[in-house]
Amino acid sequence: MVFHRRRKLFGTLALSGLAIALAALSLVAVNLVCADLPWPWDLTEHSEYTLSAASVSAVRELPDPVAIRFYSSEEGPVPVPAVYREWNRTVRALLLRYAAVSPGKIQVEFLDPTRSPAAARSAAVDKVTAVRPELGLWCGLAVSRLDDTRPLPSLSPGSLARLEYDLTRMLLAVSGGRRPGVGILTPLHQMFGGASLADPALAGRQAPPWLVLQALGADYPLYSVPISPGLKKIPDEVSILLVVHPRQLPEIPLYAIDQFIMRGGKVVVFVDPFSVVEGALASAANPAVKTRVPTSSSLEPLLSHWGIGFQEDRILADLQYQTQASRDNGRSGFVPTLVSIPAEGMASDAPAVATLSRLQFILGGAFNLSRLHSGLKAKVLCHGSRHFFFQAEDGIRDYKVTG
Repeated sequence: MVFHRRRKLFGTLALSGLAIALAALSLVAVNLVCADLPWPWDLTEHSEYTLSAASVSAVRELPDPVAIRFYSSEEGPVPVPAVYREWNRTVRALLLRYAAVSPGKIQVEFLDPTRSPAAARSAAVDKVTAVRPELGLWCGLAVSRLDDTRPLPSLSPGSLARLEYDLTRMLLAVSGGRRPGVGILTPLHQMFGGASLADPALAGRQAPPWLVLQALGADYPLYSVPISPGLKKIPDEVSILLVVHPRQLPEIPLYAIDQFIMRGGKVVVFVDPFSVVEGALASAANPAVKTRVPTSSSLEPLLSHWGIGFQEDRILADLQYQTQASRDNGRSGFVPTLVSIPAEGMASDAPAVATLSRLQFILGGAFNLSRLHSGLKAKVLCHGSRHFFFQAEDGIRDYKVTG
């Protein structure tokens, strides 16, 4: 869940679970909307071709001009497939919109390596290659400022929202300007690396930070926000706060989170009815205990205050999206709590999931948005099938198929 000032809900995970939450962290960077027109006005009914506010704000605050070189070809030794011609046109239109909303800040150059030897040499320097060499088909770009150049070497037809995300991210990376600080508030200290009790292969060695933090740290300064009863205010250097697995937060830190949102900060919340990670760590710390200790998290009473329902003692199972896996006896079978969400169960216009063909998680939960307060807005990123049910933590009991 992503919250911001005025308490409008940017995005809500209809399915939770720590694995899904971390996969969706790209929401931290920008919330994106498709853009497609080559002119600076959007006359569509729902402004579907307008750049997102996050992208517009980012490019207008660029401290110095940035160059974008787009390498594309309309013709080749053999006819270019229509899908690639249309995709080239779409990318061109998107780049022109970037230039239109940032006069003088973004300079776009269109180059065809099949017609110009100089363009081909420039592409080689920028490390951009042909999408389909056998067709002489080019569609790639490079973003540069001074001596810092970052390529998107091969742009195959796909999600325009994802392309906007990648472009805005690259523009921020080369700009050298101030980047928003990302705070991490979590009891899972293993996220930051260090000794690992759960992985015997790392005995005597330091585990690296989780990949999601490594990826975020490449673009944003990261700050650890310790959980303590005396946490009265989120630090000023934090613009975006990740609250991961908030297990039984004291009242004062909960108030600090609420006030952070009211001051204009953004909060991304990940809750879990059964943390496999923390259960494994508890078992590794006390080998005498043969069963894993289930742990759950929520953000109560803030969730209820916002009208968001979440049962931290109930695990989601799905009979349609269940996954086949090996059981303890060596035989394979379908596991309803190991859920694989196909593309039709995800929002195709959300960059966090738009390019995924499947999203898999185990022992996750779900949000109930039926009582969402009128001052909030929700966007479902992924959802279960009609054939889902809930089970208690201690196993599947009598259940009723819902839907």
